Amino acid sequence: MAAYLATGKIGIEMPPLAVVAPAMLVPTLLGVKLYIGIGESTVRKIVLSPLTASGIGLLASALPHVAGQI
Repeated sequence: MAAYLATGKIGIEMPPLAVVAPAMLVPTLLGVKLYIGIGESTVRKIVLSPLTASGIGLLASALPHVAGQI
């Protein structure tokens, strides 16, 4: 948040800081509590499973385009 303020990324057209700060802090704090509660290996599985599925989906969607260029 401080970096955004310092670089001017947050301007007058942005929502007020009173809205943005809780929107950033609440999910962060919930994530920390969840991470502490379930452990590192489970978090790794939770994060890497959808990331892997997304990568496979992207590769599958790109194959027709790549095959058409060969």
